[in-house]
Amino acid sequence: MSKSKYQKYKSTLIGTIINIIGMSSIVVISSFNVYITSYIHIKQKWITMHYGLFLSPILTLCVTIANPIGGLIEKKIGFYYSLILSNIICLIGIFGLYLTQNIWLCYFFFLIIGFSCFSLNIPLKNITFYVPEKKGFINAVISVVLQISASIYGFLGEFIINKEGYSLKKEDKFYPDYIANNISKFYYIPIICVPFFTVLSLLFIYIYDPSFENENENIPLNDGSINALTNPIISSESNIPTNNEKDENDEEKKKKKNEK
Repeated sequence: MSKSKYQKYKSTLIGTIINIIGMSSIVVISSFNVYITSYIHIKQKWITMHYGLFLSPILTLCVTIANPIGGLIEKKIGFYYSLILSNIICLIGIFGLYLTQNIWLCYFFFLIIGFSCFSLNIPLKNITFYVPEKKGFINAVISVVLQISASIYGFLGEFIINKEGYSLKKEDKFYPDYIANNISKFYYIPIICVPFFTVLSLLFIYIYDPSFENENENIPLNDGSINALTNPIISSESNIPTNNEKDENDEEKKKKKNEK
């Protein structure tokens, strides 16, 4: 691996890790479905806790579907715009959750948030382009970062929402209103973290985009060297004669014929 490619590999890996740290703040939202349902129950008294059980499967299903769709989006609009679009869609979903106390709108915004995760696997393609032999190692690193950062957001969210450590009792159907209202405070975390970490990751990843890869680094010539085929300068080591050399050879042949 050349020095320039190694630098791009490092910057892309760091940028991907930063992007995962930001996006993991929305993945953990589904773990607070009990608090979310209690918050919605303040306005919609008819719902039961069973309605909150659908939140996590909705998010998981959308994330799973969004991953292959993300590859198609990246081909259409490019790597950078894909991350920016994912960021915008995610913020729309988070703001929607922050503003709504309707269970059906909550399902809808969970769909949006899950779909916004299509950018999670896009940076991985950039890294594995440089080091395809390390796909397993890279996937393991990204998985560990996702799990650790999600755990940190989970502990932080639990502290913000229920710092008193109140536990539901058998006679309790929902958390008290003063605890349920704190879920809106947790939404500030992804609202701040997602755009911040996305911008920071782009600062590291901007060096490299596969769609604009320089031909000099990709196209091998017959002699094993790596150069641009579009280079108009013919190497001195080449055996292909130039037009001037052809003319000179023709003149020498004519002279020899005349001498004979």
